[in-house]
Amino acid sequence: FWMEEQGFPLLHWLPVKGTDNVTIEKFFRLYPEAVVKPVVGQGGWGIEALSWSQFKSWKKKRGSDESYL
Repeated sequence: FWMEEQGFPLLHWLPVKGTDNVTIEKFFRLYPEAVVKPVVGQGGWGIEALSWSQFKSWKKKRGSDESYL
């Protein structure tokens, strides 16, 4: 990414879609609280800060919609 090449600090991210739960859990071990946001932004709608336990119930609530980071 251009911003990384320029030395701007960026948040670590990973897509929910196509990423297995073990990898997501490891991410939460590194970063105990994470922000989930829709891939296509809606002006702040749908953005939440979650812990691993909150994420597991959030993912069940979301169902098949995995278009989140």
